[in-house]
Formats: sequence, structure tokens, C-alpha cells
Amino acid sequence: MPNWFSSKSDWMKFFSLFFLLFLGIGVQQKHFVQYNTADVKVVRSGNVIKVTLPFTISEGYHIQDASNTSDNVLPTKISFEDEAKYQIRDYIYSQVDYDTVVLDKLSHKVMSNELKVTVTINLKEGVSMGQTTLKGELFYQACDHMRCFFPRTLAFNVPLK
Repeated sequence: MPNWFSSKSDWMKFFSLFFLLFLGIGVQQKHFVQYNTADVKVVRSGNVIKVTLPFTISEGYHIQDASNTSDNVLPTKISFEDEAKYQIRDYIYSQVDYDTVVLDKLSHKVMSNELKVTVTINLKEGVSMGQTTLKGELFYQACDHMRCFFPRTLAFNVPLK
């Protein structure tokens, strides 16, 4: 059996590494996009609900477009949890502040400042609005003028009242 910890310094290295790994597990990633709960709009017409989800992109950063991206860029995606009480009919990026960024002589669209996504939901028969919540995630990759960061996932939920 090998003796991996033959000296006091080997033990110290091991515990230092373990401690650093332990600290890293609890650290939250910085988000470059904020979900603005107070500005959510919910409008109902019969069994159809339109929800507008507002997001703010931090100043000095942009996120990749949801479409029209090159092969080496991760597009922004929004997804929703399946729910037995409603069906997602569609969603659109209803308000986007676009910029153009040039990388290696190739230009592509990015989103900055504000982003709004409007989701259309069909509520199932017999379900009232106060009985359910729209839950989802915004997947994005943020960049500044010098570098891009690891992708992030921002969870959100909207009580349908």
C-alpha cells in the first residue's frame, strides 16, 4: 500500500487543497443578468395568459443573441418547466436592445441593457390563476469588451395571480 502522506507537509497540502475545494463549492457565481420580479406583467383573457418577463443585463456586459449566432458562441435560451395546469403556447423576445460586436472580423448581434420575453400560456380547464406558478430558466453567456465568461443559468418563477 503506497504511503501518500509520508510527511507533515503532504498532510498540509492535502488539507489545504481540500479546504479550498470546500470553499469553492459554496461560492455563488456572479450573474450578469437580473430578473426584475417587480416589473413582471401578467394579463389574462379567458384561458389565455400573457406573461412579460423583464430582465436587465448588467452595464458593460452583453449576452449572446437567441439566434443568428456563430459556431463558437452559445446562444441565449429560455426554458420552462412542464406543468400539468397549463400549456406554453409560444414565447417571443418582445423587447431587446441589440448591439453589434466584431470578433475576428466577424460581426454578430448581442443583447445588452434590457430584455423582455413574452410568454403565452393556455390555462387548462378548471384551473384558476392562483393555483399555479410559471417556472423557468434563462441560459446565457455574458461577455464584456475583452472576454466571455462561463455560461450561467438564471432561475425565475412567476405566481400566476
